[in-house]
Amino acid sequence: MLLDVLVPAYENTQGLERLLEAYSSAPDTVRLVVFDDSKSQSVQEFLQKHPCFHRITYQRNIPSLGAIPNWNALLEFSTARYLMVLHHDEVPMDDDFFHQIVAEIHDGLDALHLDLWLPGVFPRTLRLHSSRRIRLLVLKYCPSYLLRRNLLGPPSTLVLKSRWRLPFDSEVPWLVDVDWYVLVS
Repeated sequence: MLLDVLVPAYENTQGLERLLEAYSSAPDTVRLVVFDDSKSQSVQEFLQKHPCFHRITYQRNIPSLGAIPNWNALLEFSTARYLMVLHHDEVPMDDDFFHQIVAEIHDGLDALHLDLWLPGVFPRTLRLHSSRRIRLLVLKYCPSYLLRRNLLGPPSTLVLKSRWRLPFDSEVPWLVDVDWYVLVS
């Protein structure tokens, strides 16, 4: 497998709906892995009704693991050459999102920065985490700024070679959104 898209889900199907729209046309070299930490069955029921459920690797955590242990369980499960952690409330903007990633990583990159969107308050509205230009400027000229403020968004704006995979540290939860950026900068 070339790319594992690791989704730690929790009680929210809005982002999953948009994600599955893009994943339905993804290449066979991309695997979607969802570890569901929800207390209710809403995510499970939603996914099971979706036409591409047969292409998804799904696991419901009973009992719930908690956010960071769930992310780490996904990392341990991943066997692909590349991985990304895509939270349940983040969405790709384009239907060919996964084709674009596959085309980029075939060049042998260690890491790839992405633009991802957050679902807005109103249905079907989206907002950008931060612009790619700002992220690249911070990473190039002042990566230590990441330790003071999460300007870049979550680690899901990165696709990493699996060899760069580091577990998220439960002891410092305020850094889980920046530690991968510091790693690759």
